[in-house]
Amino acid sequence: MSTVKIDDSDPSITWSGSWERAGNSNEYNHTCSGSKNVGDTAIVTFTGTSITVYGTIVGPGNTPTSTYTLDDGPLSPSFRPDPPPGKLYGQAFFASPTLPYGTHKLNITDTTNTVTGLWLDYFIVTTAVNANTTLNSSSSIPQPTGGTSPTPKAHPSSWIIAVSVVVGGCALLAALALAIYIARRRRLKKNEVHVTQTAEPFPSQQSFQNIESSLESSYGFSGIHRKGDLALLQASSVRRSYDLPTSSGTGSLMSDFGPQPPMYTKRPTA
Repeated sequence: MSTVKIDDSDPSITWSGSWERAGNSNEYNHTCSGSKNVGDTAIVTFTGTSITVYGTIVGPGNTPTSTYTLDDGPLSPSFRPDPPPGKLYGQAFFASPTLPYGTHKLNITDTTNTVTGLWLDYFIVTTAVNANTTLNSSSSIPQPTGGTSPTPKAHPSSWIIAVSVVVGGCALLAALALAIYIARRRRLKKNEVHVTQTAEPFPSQQSFQNIESSLESSYGFSGIHRKGDLALLQASSVRRSYDLPTSSGTGSLMSDFGPQPPMYTKRPTA
């Protein structure tokens, strides 16, 4: 078990009444607090499972008496030691029962009728059970009555929550950036395909030259028709054939691709 020794000069002790401070080398920290008035009190607040009160008995025929209460509970029997043969140091005046671990309050009242009074030296508090001690159902620490203590719930520490929030925010931003990047890539690719598939509004100059060369080689057109419309060239490339008389008196089939002057016949004179 772990124990803590509390001196009478500790600020955790509240003194009420006419207490006085004294002491010598035989007392803990060379101090001791005494009361010579019945009804003076001292309240000791401690954290642990038990407490024991130690004091000084001044001398023969001077038996100190005192009463004790724990956590405003019932009054304990009055402490009255046997008459000492002489002055005694480090005498146990009171020992509490085992308490549930926690913060407790011990109230001490002086009931001594002698002129020497009640002298308190120090207190020993049991703070925890030794790690090597095995607890079982028969030796467990008593639990407080009047209800079942709630089971504490585990809560994540604040730094874990902060890290989770930061990581989640970063992941969300990364996902948003990736979505924007993919959307932009798809839009650019769609525009490239649209431009590639768009037909040229007019044929190139090279195409016109190829058409004109083909017509010249087939029909013997001169360059005068190169500025004409392609449809006009095609329409004028086919003409009707006329049977024209020749000097031999026989008809021959002539193909004329341009307008012809009117034909005149010489009439015989009378």
